[in-house]
Parts: sequence; structure tokens; C-alpha cells
Amino acid sequence: MVINWYPGHMARARKQITQQLKLIDAVIEVLDARIPYSSRNPDISSLIRGKHHIIALNKADLSDCIITDSWIETFKKKFGVKAAPVDAVKGNGIKNLLEFLDEVRNGVSEKRKSKGMLPRPVRVMVLGIPNVGKSKLINRIAGINKVKVENKPGVTRSLSWIRLKNDIELMDTPGLLWPKQNDENVGINLALTGTIRPDIVNMYELSLHLINKLQKIKPEIFKERYGIDICSEAELIFNRIADRRGCLLKGGEVDYDRTSRLILMDFQSGKLGKISLEKPEWFIK
Repeated sequence: MVINWYPGHMARARKQITQQLKLIDAVIEVLDARIPYSSRNPDISSLIRGKHHIIALNKADLSDCIITDSWIETFKKKFGVKAAPVDAVKGNGIKNLLEFLDEVRNGVSEKRKSKGMLPRPVRVMVLGIPNVGKSKLINRIAGINKVKVENKPGVTRSLSWIRLKNDIELMDTPGLLWPKQNDENVGINLALTGTIRPDIVNMYELSLHLINKLQKIKPEIFKERYGIDICSEAELIFNRIADRRGCLLKGGEVDYDRTSRLILMDFQSGKLGKISLEKPEWFIK
């Protein structure tokens, strides 16, 4: 399942972002706490080189908190980057993120003062892949709803600014994927968390991938959520879930589309519990 989705507006946005970065003091990189590795655009590191860098692990309410803490420690020790777990929907973790921004603002202000320059608002760009929650996060930070927010990948298609009361300006940006995705597991994780539009993936295959991952990460969930015993074959688990949830067609045949959507939505909504699909030790030595 190699997935390539790079709409034209993303290419245009990349050019705009590259131009605007000349004016930017700091960058908040928004990642999905369930898949910090897969939700990192590998191009962003080179784009923001030399800028203050903060990571917001959004949707932390859906991730395993112990694994999320491990990612935060890894970002700090391996890359010298501060990271904060946040829930942009409920506002949890926003206070810590604001403290990081205050540190950046104070540092930039002191530097300008030492050079005899007049103070100005600190400019912060918010970057991330589609549907990771950038606009919702900005709205939480700002305490208002000026940025267009919609739970669909690729909604933000232009650059927009919001001025905060504490001399900080935030720039929202469109979600940026990279032109070619050759890592099958990364593509699967992006699709599982809703980053990639569902109409370009095979939902049945995707749900089987999820079942296989859950068997390794949290096998007891099938008994807890669906009341079925654990077995080795993903297809058999899928069929049993369909039967238990009544996702059947006339004649008792499995409704593959309905069952697939049920399983995927249970994961994405948190009904399967707090689950992280990636641990830092799998990728960073």
C-alpha cells in the first residue's frame, strides 16, 4: 500500500512557505502523537534549519501517554527540541506550549534589544501534514475561532495570520505531504489516522493492517471492545467483528465496507482506547 497524494495546492504552498520563512522567528511543528515518526514531513527539517523549533504532539488524548512521554524525551535528548503533548480539541497541554512560546519571545526580544533594534511581535509559523490539527491548535492558543477548521485533509489552502495578545503572531499553513511516499508502513499509518483521504485507499485492506498492528500492540482490545476471542488471522477477526456488530448483507454475507469503516472509526475516535502505533526506539537509535 504505497500511497502518493500530493495535490497541486501543496506544491504551491511549499513555495509560499519557503518565501515566508525569511520573516519567521520560530516554528511549531504539529505531529500526531499516535504516529510521531510517520506524521513528520522529512522535508520540514531542512526548510526550518536555523529557526527556533517546537514540537506539538497533538491528539495526545488518543495516544499511549507512556509512549508519548518517551517521544518527548527522545526529541529533547537526540535533537534538542522541546515537545509538548496537546489535545487541541479540549485544550489540554496548551499552557505548556504557550510557556515554550514565551521563552522564544523573550529570547528574540533580548537579541533584538542587544543589537539596538526596536521590539516587534515574534512571528511563529505552524507547520504539519494534513489533518494533524494545526488550525484547531491555533484556535486554542488564540482563544478564538478565526481560522477555518474542518476535519478533512487539506482544508487549509492559504497562509493566514493571527495576532495574539502577548506579542506573538501565528501563521497557519496548509498541510504539507511530501511528493513521493515509498515507505509502505508510513503510508499505512497516515491512512489509519485519517491524514490521507479515504477515497484513495482500500478500506478493507487498511482495516486488516490495523487488526494486524493491534494484535501486536494491544491484542486484548478485541475481547474488550467486540467480545471476540483472539485468533491469528486478521481476516477471521474481521469477519467475527462483522458478525458481532451486525455488519451483514442479506443472506448473512459480510458487509466489507461497513465493517471496515466501523473498525477504522473505532480506532480514530479513541473507542479502542489510547493507542500509539509507533515507539521512538523503532526509528531512533
